[in-house]
Amino acid sequence: MTPPPYRPSLAPNFPLSSRETSRVVTSVKSPEPHLGWYSRGYLPHWDHPGMIQSLNFRLADSLPASVVERWKVELARQPETETAREIHWRAEKYLDAGHGKCWLQRTDIARLTENALLYFDGQRYRLLA
Repeated sequence: MTPPPYRPSLAPNFPLSSRETSRVVTSVKSPEPHLGWYSRGYLPHWDHPGMIQSLNFRLADSLPASVVERWKVELARQPETETAREIHWRAEKYLDAGHGKCWLQRTDIARLTENALLYFDGQRYRLLA
């Protein structure tokens, strides 16, 4: 009989990070082999033992670039900070509406995605949810 796959507890055994604790953590040099702050050329990353991070995935058709460009044209006369806030609000509303193909509703694709996320769970990272 094959043992069930390893599934770590959802209850963390280390303190959760907050805005205040992350200020403290980010001034601390990460011990080897952790990288601390680094970038692969597009988004900054923070690699430190015990740091909880969140990943969000979305497919390109869930919010096409053409939609965002149309919003930018519509909002061109507003101050830049208001434009950014309005685009963020519209994007959240648009994403919540479920546009696009919604591929993860297909069981086979959802299972493939889940298996990919679980592949290194317990080895390279600890997946909490």
